[in-house]
Amino acid sequence: MATKLDGNSICSYPPEDLVIEDYGRFLKKKGKGMLSEERARTEPFTTSILDGIDLRETIRNWHERKIYVRQFQKISGDVGRWW
Repeated sequence: MATKLDGNSICSYPPEDLVIEDYGRFLKKKGKGMLSEERARTEPFTTSILDGIDLRETIRNWHERKIYVRQFQKISGDVGRWW
């Protein structure tokens, strides 16, 4: 049985492959999260909280008495797409 894959699934047959497909979706989500973390910037708070307070960086630099905020940059595209 030959079927064309449309990119929404890793395996096309049999139904037992659902576990593998779910794991593939998990890996895509995890990969996109890792890419998002790499593109995040941390900077001292000046006028805007941006995407939230970066507690780890604020505590690390507590001696400076500054609050650090984080800005996430959008990622275009999707993980795993090649076309």
